[in-house]
Amino acid sequence: MRKAVLLVLLAGCEPGEVRPVFDTDDSGGSVCPASVPGLSFTLGGRVLEGATPRQGATVRLEDRSARPVTVFGTATSGADGRFQLQATDVVGWPECWNLLTEHYVVATLDSLEGEVFVNKELSEATRDDEDVIDLTSRPVLLKPAQD
Repeated sequence: MRKAVLLVLLAGCEPGEVRPVFDTDDSGGSVCPASVPGLSFTLGGRVLEGATPRQGATVRLEDRSARPVTVFGTATSGADGRFQLQATDVVGWPECWNLLTEHYVVATLDSLEGEVFVNKELSEATRDDEDVIDLTSRPVLLKPAQD
């Protein structure tokens, strides 16, 4: 029963929220299954400044829970603002992405930056045995960088 309650709590976690303490089930075993190393994904999406597509932005998938931050792949946005990012060697945590990782697609261009939190999409792709993730409905919106 404890496992089900913890997983319900995990589903609502967003970056910056207090995350549940890593726990064990009633038998003393880990709530999270073992990690799945070596996952690969193709993430496709758009980079916009306001409603304008931006060409030449550097786009990367990073995990901020790792120290140092781990980058799994980079791409450059085209004339229409679209990118196709090949991410390799991603470590997956079935049922525990929001507890153990903080994955973002980050775009930078000159003094502009933007990001999209993508743990949900990575979790669903892993669950569904998919390797292509379409982020076009969640574009990376560029804004002036904050120091």
